[in-house]
Amino acid sequence: MVASAGVFGPTWQMRAFDAVSLWLLVAVSCLQVIQKVGEFKPQELANVVWAFASMEHHDPQLMTAVGRRALVMVDQFKEQELSNVVWAFAKLHHYDEVLFMHLLGAVTAKLPHFLPQGVSNVAWALATAGHKDDGLFEQLLGHCLSDVSSYDVQGLSNILWACATLGHKDTVFLSAVLQECSCRIERMSSQNLSNALWACATLGHADGRMLGTWAEAVLHKLDMFEPQGLTNTAWAFAKLGFSSPVLFEAMAEAALSKLDMFTAQGLSNMAWAYATVGHYNPVLAEQLVSQVTKLVGSFNAQNCSVTAWAFSTLRHHQPELFDALLEQLASQLDDVEPQNIANCLWAFARMGHPLGRHNDALVSAAKRLLPRMNQQELCNTVWALGVLGQLDANTWDQFCQCAGNVPGLTPEGVHQSFHAQLMLHSQIARSAAVPLSSLPAEQLPTLPEPLHSH
Repeated sequence: MVASAGVFGPTWQMRAFDAVSLWLLVAVSCLQVIQKVGEFKPQELANVVWAFASMEHHDPQLMTAVGRRALVMVDQFKEQELSNVVWAFAKLHHYDEVLFMHLLGAVTAKLPHFLPQGVSNVAWALATAGHKDDGLFEQLLGHCLSDVSSYDVQGLSNILWACATLGHKDTVFLSAVLQECSCRIERMSSQNLSNALWACATLGHADGRMLGTWAEAVLHKLDMFEPQGLTNTAWAFAKLGFSSPVLFEAMAEAALSKLDMFTAQGLSNMAWAYATVGHYNPVLAEQLVSQVTKLVGSFNAQNCSVTAWAFSTLRHHQPELFDALLEQLASQLDDVEPQNIANCLWAFARMGHPLGRHNDALVSAAKRLLPRMNQQELCNTVWALGVLGQLDANTWDQFCQCAGNVPGLTPEGVHQSFHAQLMLHSQIARSAAVPLSSLPAEQLPTLPEPLHSH
């Protein structure tokens, strides 16, 4: 592989060493590569960086040295070597924009001669590095589309994942690749399935016939899904509106033995998926509550709001869970987004769960964020404030002003707004200690005419 440089042959026997010996060997290899990097030929350099990336061993000094050497002989790399180098730098999250630009320039020049694996590796690398190059990416998709049957399902699922990660939606390409994957569905691994489904959901590409076929494939391979793959799959089917009770019951059973390995994002996504399709599995719900309570300290505001919304939608109220989510959200109010505060207030109001000592802080944050909310967030927030007894005339005026600046309210939004208005009227009457019917109409705040007439 790299005999002329004389540094890397022994590493192919690494599995024979114990952990300490392996670490020492890798460290020594890194030093030798750095010292002799100027002697490496293109293939040798590509092999070395690919090997370190495959071992997920990132040494910044090594990568910098390899990057400098790669930049010098970028035009000498063959097609596979180019794809391996680009893949390796992305895999190790060592992003050097100048190096990437030169490597990708060479890729563009030699793309007609790339093999399918090289194309999928480069597409994956672009997405992993977050490097936007629409021209090259479209050429990669065109190369794939011209001979899609020659790609293996791993490569196709990687390209689909790259499309979604980069936000690149090409309906013709997606349909062709998904059709090809469906024809070879039995060859797709659990990770291939979850990556492709996640991509479809992220890009909003739904095909009811395809989803039925893929649901059957998922059912047959559920025991092979890793925790992240399982939660991504549940999230994807829910996002795409595919709510098969058989599938979601089976995924719930598969998740029960793996929940202790779920991340905060995985737990919140799983809860969201089941709430979105309206599938209630009480055992899964209880286990989710238990695991969320354990990990709530690692939840960000988005995780808190999604989880609170999900359990409220499922009407599964565990006071300990809601208290823990409230406490965690309250610690992050300086950076909270409008959707997070709107969803949480709606969830707590729907469950009748008091805000306790965090009442003033959450209400203040909601009022501060009203101008940044979309119409659904505005209506959820004003309704929640009304239910929680925290809606006053000033906040109502601010809501009306903000609502007048967004597109027309949905029927649900109109219903929430009128309900909030009624709760505000009742609160004003209680404060005045008089019957609501005795208050003059001109003293009661109402929706402005354009909104009132919906």
